[in-house]
Amino acid sequence: TGRVKDLFKTSKGKYVAPAPIEDRLGMHVDIEACCVTGANLAQPLGIAMLSPQGLERASSEAERTALMAELSKHLDDVNSRLDPHEQLDALVLIKTPWTVDNGFITPTFKVKRNRIEEAYSGSFENWVSKKSKGSYDIELESGYKAKWNLIDYGNEWIMNPNSIDEVVAGSYGTIRTAY
Repeated sequence: TGRVKDLFKTSKGKYVAPAPIEDRLGMHVDIEACCVTGANLAQPLGIAMLSPQGLERASSEAERTALMAELSKHLDDVNSRLDPHEQLDALVLIKTPWTVDNGFITPTFKVKRNRIEEAYSGSFENWVSKKSKGSYDIELESGYKAKWNLIDYGNEWIMNPNSIDEVVAGSYGTIRTAY
């Protein structure tokens, strides 16, 4: 459970404690910091800032494909441990660093949830609505398989389950764009 003041209510009337979900999401080596939000959305969504290593991996097309596959597996693992109303509808990967100077984190490196929601809330509906063009199978060497999409909007990537707007070219697929 999270602190009462951190709880938010989805549009379905369910309360979600974001802190335990953020702890699980943040366990991936390529995620530097994350925030789970979703007040008045049907399902919560995760917003994550990539680590320097994650940003480096994302700069290469082949590495980006592998990174997105690993993150989709990680997100599926996190979602599998959550109650249905807590499962993340999308994971948005932010390229812009969250710093003390831009107000996204405190001097003790805690994420400022209110600042993140203020900065990105105008995009929430758009991020979760990008799910209508089919599906993309991701398969890792470990045998893991999933259907996820990856949408690249310049300053963020959005990973949604079971649909596709854009898939990064690489060993797992080809680029398909629906703009």
